[in-house]
Amino acid sequence: MPSKHLDIHKDFIADLAFGEHAENDVQELLLNMAQGHVEVKADRYRNGRMFVETEHNPRARRDSNGDRIWELSGINVTHATWWIYVVSPNCMHVIPVQRLKNYLRRNRNKLRKTYAGSADNYAHGYLLMPDQVLDMMLNADYDIVND
Repeated sequence: MPSKHLDIHKDFIADLAFGEHAENDVQELLLNMAQGHVEVKADRYRNGRMFVETEHNPRARRDSNGDRIWELSGINVTHATWWIYVVSPNCMHVIPVQRLKNYLRRNRNKLRKTYAGSADNYAHGYLLMPDQVLDMMLNADYDIVND
């Protein structure tokens, strides 16, 4: 008899249905990829953090008062259904965009809003720490409810 602390069940029919549901999720992902409904971002620093852009200032534009002109971008304007975040070569988080939005919406007051400045594309967004990324991916509170 398997140990209770292992993730092993004895209900073949339930396990088969669970596995088929997972296969359907992967098929949906592949179909969305083929249709161009995937947003891909990458972590250059391999630190497990995930930056989610919310607005940007392309080419450091400023208004007549000298203030930066911010435009919605990233998660706020994407038409993608899947968000893929490459954390290191050949390793990535694959997240439904709606799950990511659910997480951001429910945690916006405690997330670290940050500024990423570069020479030609300043950006605002949320910097998720590794434990927050894990919470977003595992916590049922962010599941997508299909009506």
